[in-house]
Amino acid sequence: NITNGGWIIASNDDRASFGGNAKADADANVSGHETYTDHGPAEPLKVQSIEILAVTCSEDRTEGTIYGTAEIDGTGEHNFRIRVRDSGEPSGGGDMYGILLDTGYYSGEQPLQGGNVQIH
Repeated sequence: NITNGGWIIASNDDRASFGGNAKADADANVSGHETYTDHGPAEPLKVQSIEILAVTCSEDRTEGTIYGTAEIDGTGEHNFRIRVRDSGEPSGGGDMYGILLDTGYYSGEQPLQGGNVQIH
C-alpha cells in the first residue's frame, strides 16, 4: 500500500503537487487513484489516473513504483510511472516523488518540499 501527498519542485523548476494511493493485495489485484499537477509556468498540466495497472515495492518497503493510465488535462489515455521513496516517519526531508508520462514529461525524482510518502 503506497499513499502519497505533497509538493515538489519539478525538473523544469515548476511547483508541482501530487496525491494518491495505490495498493496490491495478496492475489496481485491492484487499485487506487493518483493525481499530479504541474502548476506552471514552464509546462502546466493536470494528470488524473484512470486505472492503476501495477504496484511494486522494495523488500524493505522504502521504495515503490506505481504504473497506470491517466488523462492529461481531462483528455486521452496516457501511460505513467510514479517512483516514490519513504524515508520513515515523520518525512524528515528524505521522501522522494517522481512521475514520467508517455508524452515525454518527466518531473525528475525530486525530494518532497512538503507532504509525506508512506509505504506499508
